[in-house]
Amino acid sequence: MKKVELSLTKYDIYRELGNFIEQKMEEREAYLRKTGKIKGGRKLSRNYVGKEILGVSGVWFSKALNGEVELNDDLLLKLANFLEIDEHELFRKARRVHPDVLERVKKEYLGERYYV
Repeated sequence: MKKVELSLTKYDIYRELGNFIEQKMEEREAYLRKTGKIKGGRKLSRNYVGKEILGVSGVWFSKALNGEVELNDDLLLKLANFLEIDEHELFRKARRVHPDVLERVKKEYLGERYYV
């Protein structure tokens, strides 16, 4: 039996994350439309989320969703909050460790030396 290795590039991971975020943006848009917070033909655009929610340019956020640049931890946390999704789920999709978990592991591993 042949052993198959699956190797993902950073681009693959970033693009997969971008697809996940876009799906969650569509779900959030549908919710906001249902509750009357978005009316008419308006959309929850990449430009709006980039500028108003994340504080980055819409062009940069679009590049992030296309897998061209990486979203840092702070931006992932802001997105999770805005999209009302579990932070840990978003970090798993980004194949990264949530900052709280990383902090806990550092404290457990390094003990008293962690604070020095």
